[in-house]
Amino acid sequence: MNNQGDFLEWVNFYLGNKKWLQHSEEFAIRVILKIKEQNMSQKELAESLEVSPQQINKILKGRENLNL
Repeated sequence: MNNQGDFLEWVNFYLGNKKWLQHSEEFAIRVILKIKEQNMSQKELAESLEVSPQQINKILKGRENLNL
């Protein structure tokens, strides 16, 4: 893989998915602020939602396409 090809692939992905990426990022920010407010860890959030910590991590990176 070359870096230019990876970058162009990322740009194409971003442009094709810009709208849901923006929603996911906004949602991630709200969740991060709320868990900080509640003095909760990501692991505790995962346990309370009965999902894996890896799933929470993906969501909080703002790159997960959530169908809410």
